[in-house]
Amino acid sequence: MRPLALLVVVGVAALGCGGPADGGRGKGAGKAVVVRAVEAQEEKVERVVEITGTLAGAEQVMVSAEVEGRVDRVAADLGDDVKEGGLLVQLGRQVARLQAAQADADYATALARVGVDPSAQSDDAKLDAAGPEGVASVRRAKADRDEANRTLARIQELFDKKVASQSDLDTAHTRDVVAEAGYAAAHDEAVASIAVARSRRAAWGLARKRLADTSIQSPVAGVVASRLVSLGELVKPGQVVAVVVVKDTLKLRADVPERYADVVVKGLSLDVDAGALSTAARGTVARVGPLVDAASRTFPIEAVFDNKEGRLKPGSFARARVVTGLDESVIAVPETAVSNLAGVTKVFVVDDEGGAFKAQERRVQVLRKRGSEALVTGDLKPGDRVITTAIARLFPGAPIELEQTAGPTTTSSAAAAP
Repeated sequence: MRPLALLVVVGVAALGCGGPADGGRGKGAGKAVVVRAVEAQEEKVERVVEITGTLAGAEQVMVSAEVEGRVDRVAADLGDDVKEGGLLVQLGRQVARLQAAQADADYATALARVGVDPSAQSDDAKLDAAGPEGVASVRRAKADRDEANRTLARIQELFDKKVASQSDLDTAHTRDVVAEAGYAAAHDEAVASIAVARSRRAAWGLARKRLADTSIQSPVAGVVASRLVSLGELVKPGQVVAVVVVKDTLKLRADVPERYADVVVKGLSLDVDAGALSTAARGTVARVGPLVDAASRTFPIEAVFDNKEGRLKPGSFARARVVTGLDESVIAVPETAVSNLAGVTKVFVVDDEGGAFKAQERRVQVLRKRGSEALVTGDLKPGDRVITTAIARLFPGAPIELEQTAGPTTTSSAAAAP
């Protein structure tokens, strides 16, 4: 039995010594991970701020009805181009036409009463210049008053010469008083008539406007994005009948990180790329928001650009590149070398201090992507050997082994690694 007991003890000892080789994450423990590495090279690139957002028309107008009426005709439907002032929806005109005719007749009558030519209804200056002295009744009353004044003067002169009697003087005086009162009454009536005429002018204008409002027109030149009423439908004042979008000029609203607040300014050019539509356009930063959002640490901008060919559609998702015109020192690394965990963006580099290769972490910030590369800044320095493979298996201090490769991106140190 003694040989068997010795065999068991030796096996247990061997099992206990195999712990460090099981891939544990203890410092310096575990099998080395075979990786590839490239040398970090610094380069100067044009500083570009990349933003994303949604395209929108320069104006999106909700066209509403101003008068009540039943839809007689839909003149522009979804996708139709309309000019400024172009007809969208025609409402019934019969009632509005009759009201306009009545107001026209009332206004013409009022103009005639104040001595203004009724055919000059559209000439506001003539009614505005009209005064009581131009009214026929006032002119007649004035003539009677003047005649009574002259008669009274003559009778007074004859009475002073003992030719006329007291009765004649009293009669002349009474006639003069009556004539003066008649003139005052005619003058007041003329003033009231002028006020009535001006009131009729306002009513006439409102009636004509109601008649014109039965034709619902587009206030801008654009495209009908939505038609919201149907033939025969009763439309109420304020009800939206169509949505018109100005598509010749589009705008892109996006949020920019606050670190670019000093470089993204009004007037900068930018390239807008609507990837889903395989098209692009050149625009300009038109507006820059003055406030930074405390939650997202971004500030808004609006860019505008021409779309006369109609290639871009409002509502599309788009990316934009704002060129600030400044050079920036960055390091280009393969996209596969960058990892992001819990909001921390980092790369691993080769640390060969002490004669053993280990992985060390460098925190970076990705500015933008360029093909299969990421342009980064941060703790990474030129000359660092950036690990590009097996990133998920690495941790700070992990033992590594550099793969033997003749590729042009592999550093000379990597080629000489065991």
